[in-house]
Amino acid sequence: MLAVPYPYLIARMRGLKRGNHNYYKTLRNYTHIVAGSPFAEKVMRQAYELTGTRIYKNTALPFAWDLLQEERQQQIRREFTNYFPQSEGKKIAALLVFGDISKMKKTPFRNVNMQELADSIGKDWFFVTNSQELAEASYVLPAEYRERFGFVNRIMPTQNLLYIADSLVTNNCRFAGSYAIRRKPVHVLRYTGNVFEKYVQEDYNDMYIGQIDKEMVKIQSGQMRPDQQAFCKEMSYDNPKEPYGVIGEILTKPF
Repeated sequence: MLAVPYPYLIARMRGLKRGNHNYYKTLRNYTHIVAGSPFAEKVMRQAYELTGTRIYKNTALPFAWDLLQEERQQQIRREFTNYFPQSEGKKIAALLVFGDISKMKKTPFRNVNMQELADSIGKDWFFVTNSQELAEASYVLPAEYRERFGFVNRIMPTQNLLYIADSLVTNNCRFAGSYAIRRKPVHVLRYTGNVFEKYVQEDYNDMYIGQIDKEMVKIQSGQMRPDQQAFCKEMSYDNPKEPYGVIGEILTKPF
């Protein structure tokens, strides 16, 4: 099993911090687990009943490991620059949000002031998002502001932005947890109120963003804040080993 940082692990960690030490039985038939992070390792050991399971530490998960590969980063940056030539020479801020907001009376970005958002980020950054709502809001901006924004939904796989972003803003735990291996600033945005958003607000409040047009100035420096440093160290080992040797070893073991 690869312990990808999905919402169920976040929920288990929140439970542990609230004193819920039930041992769940859902993983007891797994013989090998690649933890991928100190976070997942702790959850596996403290929240699950494991019988004879070997947990592999200090090893990256495959997708996270791939985010570190310079050749892949360069390839995706070239593709991105072809789509958005105005991004050349600028740092990239990626805002990637997920979840159903169709039933909300007030959608998360309804009253966002896009010009204020652009000013708060600064001219050194190119802002790219998968949010249709933000993309449509940017169309009414003056040309000098529109040039700072990009919409990526149908152009390239959204996850490719994790290879090249200099700063990530998201409400997705898999994206944030994987991006942590790059040791770059990551923020978590209030969007649907999911378990990951709540977890970060409670435990890493300084990297939580409630209003993007008011708080995106946090990304401008491009420097890691203490909460971000702590989050990245929890979600990814320092100097992890590549995963393919470990996975190959597991798959060739006799059962």
